[in-house]
Amino acid sequence: MSIIYLEIINLESQQSLGAYEHGELKNSPLKKEIEDKSKELTTQIKTETKSVKKHVHFKNDLKKSIEIYYLCTNSGTLYLAYIELTPENSKIFKDNYIYELLEDIDSQNIKKFVDEDDKLSNVGQQNLRMYIDKYHNNYNFDSGEGLIDDDPQTNKISIINSQINDVKNDMKQNVKNMMTNMQEMNEIEGKSVSIKDTSFQFQKDSKALENKMKRAALRNKILLFVAVAAFLAIVIYVFLK
Repeated sequence: MSIIYLEIINLESQQSLGAYEHGELKNSPLKKEIEDKSKELTTQIKTETKSVKKHVHFKNDLKKSIEIYYLCTNSGTLYLAYIELTPENSKIFKDNYIYELLEDIDSQNIKKFVDEDDKLSNVGQQNLRMYIDKYHNNYNFDSGEGLIDDDPQTNKISIINSQINDVKNDMKQNVKNMMTNMQEMNEIEGKSVSIKDTSFQFQKDSKALENKMKRAALRNKILLFVAVAAFLAIVIYVFLK
């Protein structure tokens, strides 16, 4: 028994946030069938009542026995899980295993680990893979098929890698914020220089206008003085005559 595909979808936009796929699925024509089926189910489930969990049989060209389990939450997130069953493990398979996994993934809010393209980041992908591996281990343990990999050292490495990726993402965000702040500072500095230049030009124009008005006032005083002198000269001439 194994999960061959698990996808997280934003039901409102019907966009895939990210997916886990089994290694054997990458070069298989079954992958295209699964992707098409996911799109079909997403459109169909969007019309249903939210907060629902169901499962349906997946009829595929390769005639594999695959069941699709899905969980739709009130927040509008859809989880689709494709489970491949064999005649042996189908007798002991329990639906609650997969529903518990989907609810666990949702409760851990893995969908929040997205990048700027609204896709699962490396941290989100690693967390999703970790929960699926945990599911496989628990299922195989209960069914007596043995554990896939429960090495504590491997888990520690996975946790450390996850923490490193968290730090890297934080650093990227900090650099992005710093670049934005620098851009805003440059814009403010540019506006400040522009205001300074405008102020200097205004001061220069004001000084030129002041000088022009002073010259005009002086000219008017001279003309007035000449007019008064001429008037007095005429008066004196008339009296003396």
